Amino acid sequence: MKYGCLVMYCLLVGLISCKNDSKKRILGDWQGTALVNANLDSFFVRSQRLIDTLGSHNTPDENSSIYGTYNMDSVKNVLQIQHDSAMLMQQARVKGTYFDFLEDGTAHITFNGGATIDTAKWNFDDAGMLLLEDLSVGGKGAIKRMRVESLTDTVLQLTIWNEGDSSKLTLAHRIK
Repeated sequence: MKYGCLVMYCLLVGLISCKNDSKKRILGDWQGTALVNANLDSFFVRSQRLIDTLGSHNTPDENSSIYGTYNMDSVKNVLQIQHDSAMLMQQARVKGTYFDFLEDGTAHITFNGGATIDTAKWNFDDAGMLLLEDLSVGGKGAIKRMRVESLTDTVLQLTIWNEGDSSKLTLAHRIK
């Protein structure tokens, strides 16, 4: 029985020290580097496939009837420019996302390269989930839970849920 209590005590101390280590390790400024979202990724793949095959299974007269033009290359070119622009905007949004975790338990979260700034209280729950409580006027104290997938001195990877959808956001530690 004493051995079992000793093992439980060691596990408890280990969990508490890991939580404290996470609190120290997360401090500082982090910048978004990558976002993986299955729905968004699938959208871009499907839209690229549509652009690549648009009008290719029709005769020129059918294309004229359906799309109002015989010149499908021009239509594909315009759609490709829009597609590429949307992808670049998404990448810019990710790279314009910053989390600055402060020792006092607050975090400054910047989106769109500074266009939107939120303030939140942050902490870890007992399960190791990162909790952010919105302190902005519009947030009304909403709490966002994020799973910390990886936390090293240089990389923070979070799984974020939003309306039934999940994204994996990777951030790199920035030195100011």
